[in-house]
Amino acid sequence: GGAFVSAIMDFAINTFAPQALRLTVAVFNQRALRLYQDQGFEGTTRFFHHQTEYLVLMKPITPYQAR
Repeated sequence: GGAFVSAIMDFAINTFAPQALRLTVAVFNQRALRLYQDQGFEGTTRFFHHQTEYLVLMKPITPYQAR
């Protein structure tokens, strides 16, 4: 899990040079939520869609992370 997420993050950072990464995860998916938090993502917003609660997570990208 963590190596895959790291590879995707590296690709996004190196290809698009974003200022931040954002993703959305269902709150009931605690395993994924923990994985993203371990990668440095922090929750910013919660919302409901079709009776399911979601959390938007953000990770700011610092200049040293972009290679």
